[in-house]
Amino acid sequence: VSRIRVALTGWGKDPMNVTVVYLAPFDKMLLRGIEATRELDKRAGINNGDNVLDIGSGLGGPARTFGAENGAEVIGVDLVPEFVETANVLAERTGVERHVRFQEANAVDLPFDDDTFDVVTSMAAFMNIKDKKKVYAEIQRVLKPNGRLAQLEVMQGPNGPPHFPVLWAAEPSYSFLETPDNIKAMLKEVGFTETAWVDENKPALEWAQNMARMMQQQGPPPVGPHIIIGKDAGLRVANSTKSLAEGRVTTAMIVMTATGQVTSGQKTERVAKQ
Repeated sequence: VSRIRVALTGWGKDPMNVTVVYLAPFDKMLLRGIEATRELDKRAGINNGDNVLDIGSGLGGPARTFGAENGAEVIGVDLVPEFVETANVLAERTGVERHVRFQEANAVDLPFDDDTFDVVTSMAAFMNIKDKKKVYAEIQRVLKPNGRLAQLEVMQGPNGPPHFPVLWAAEPSYSFLETPDNIKAMLKEVGFTETAWVDENKPALEWAQNMARMMQQQGPPPVGPHIIIGKDAGLRVANSTKSLAEGRVTTAMIVMTATGQVTSGQKTERVAKQ
C-alpha cells in the first residue's frame, strides 16, 4: 500500500480518494490491463447482482472493475496475504467494499459451498498454479449449473520455454505453463463445455511491445506494474514480449460453461455435481 500511495502522490493523485481506473496501471502485471478486464467481463456476461469469484485476484483490479462497473457481488481469492490485505484497502478507498471483498484461500481447496457462483474469473493467474486440473474441478464444484468460467491465460507455446525472468515468474521453478490442448483436455475432463476460445496473441504482443518500447525509451512511467514487480520490471517485460513474439508462450481468452459433461477415457457422461 505504501508504494502505491507514494506513486499516486507523485502522479498528482490523492491516494485517499482514488477510482478503479486510477488504480488500473498497478492492478494487472500482464496482458492489456483494464482493457482486457473489460473484454473478459463482456465475454463472461457478468450482470448486476451476479455472484462472481476471481481466482488469483492479486491486488484486486479485475474484481473491483466487475463490482464498480456491473454491480456484481465479487469475492477475490489469493494465496499471498499482503495482496489480500492491500486489495481490501484499495476496495475501501475506491468505494466498492460493499460489493467486493478479498480473502486468503488456496484455489485447489476453495472455502465455498457447491453451486455458489454464477461466474468464476481468472486473469493471468494459472501460470503459477501447478495442479490446474484440481483447480478446474474446484471451479466446477462452486459454479452453479451452467455457470461460466472466464479466464485470460498464458500457456506454453510450440517453440520452447520462455525466456526468464518473465512477468509471472523470476525463474522456471515458479512457472507451470501447459499447452492449449492440455488445458482444453483438463477442462473437458472435469465437466466444462467450450463457449469461446479467442486467440489473444496479436493484441497481447502489441501491448507488450508498446510497454517494452516505452520503458526502454522513457524509463518506467510514474505508475505501473513496475511499482509492484520491482527493479527488474524492465527485463521481465522485455523477456515476456520476446517469448510471446517467438511463440514460446501463447495467450487466449477462454469462456467455458459448467454443463457437467465429464469425460473419462473415451466415454462421456453427464454427472451431478458432488
